[in-house]
Amino acid sequence: MNVKRMAAVMITAVFAAGAYAQVYTLPSVSGEGTDSVAIGSKAKYQVTRDPAVNTPLFNASGFWWTNNGGFTFEQTNGSPLTATGGSGAQTPDGAYDQNEVVMNVTGPVGSYQVTAAEQSRPITGSGCVDPTPEVLPVVVVNLPTMAFGADSGGCGAPASNLLVPATVTGYGKYDIRLHVAAYDLSANPIGTAQDVDITNHMNAYTTHANTPTRLTVTVAQLQAAAGGSFPPAGCYFDISATNMQDRISKKHHNYAFNVTEVTNNNPASGDTYRFYIYPVPTTQPIQHIQNNW
Repeated sequence: MNVKRMAAVMITAVFAAGAYAQVYTLPSVSGEGTDSVAIGSKAKYQVTRDPAVNTPLFNASGFWWTNNGGFTFEQTNGSPLTATGGSGAQTPDGAYDQNEVVMNVTGPVGSYQVTAAEQSRPITGSGCVDPTPEVLPVVVVNLPTMAFGADSGGCGAPASNLLVPATVTGYGKYDIRLHVAAYDLSANPIGTAQDVDITNHMNAYTTHANTPTRLTVTVAQLQAAAGGSFPPAGCYFDISATNMQDRISKKHHNYAFNVTEVTNNNPASGDTYRFYIYPVPTTQPIQHIQNNW
């Protein structure tokens, strides 16, 4: 086998397979023993060219990229892969010219393999293909989801932060964006809706399945959503989730759209948590009602 290195590069993480032996390491995403990618992601993979067949006697080597999931490959700029190079007079040999590719992980969830075999391209004569290609196991997982707990409420302006009950399913840590909108008790919108970003939530590299948690919305954030202060006549807040990422989905880079995560804009499936602030009753003066007999 040629001395080479296969790596899955996702944002800043590098998943390396050493020379001669497939050794999967994960220096920046703990708690993960196999390369895991989120469904719908664009996962970047790279193979370092073998220096032995990339000397002045050779054209730049090509690569036979395959996977057993039917996923398509593209260049890191979103263009199709090219296969124009070859040996001798550059007669195309069918291998892709790119040693760095992006795989469109459309799903379904499950276990797959990404395979790369290097094709040498000598300037004189014919090249050959590595007979023992590199194989990287890949697990495709669902995007994280969450569900809100039962609505709640209380009398008067809250003196402490709101702890929104929820359950989460995914692979912590989580980044969650909540959308907080305020209404008066007649359901008329008030104030200015706020987006609340919660990062590195549930700081443990753990798999969760409908695991209870609490999401913090501060008193100041509630006040801002209500227009700067809580109306004495009362109000309520509808809180929804407009984005949620876990440690798997966060490591992918969507090269086509230049964003650093997979789209997951409905993690709670339309679920909303409602929190009421009821007016504090004001007891009226006691009146002595005259008897009429």
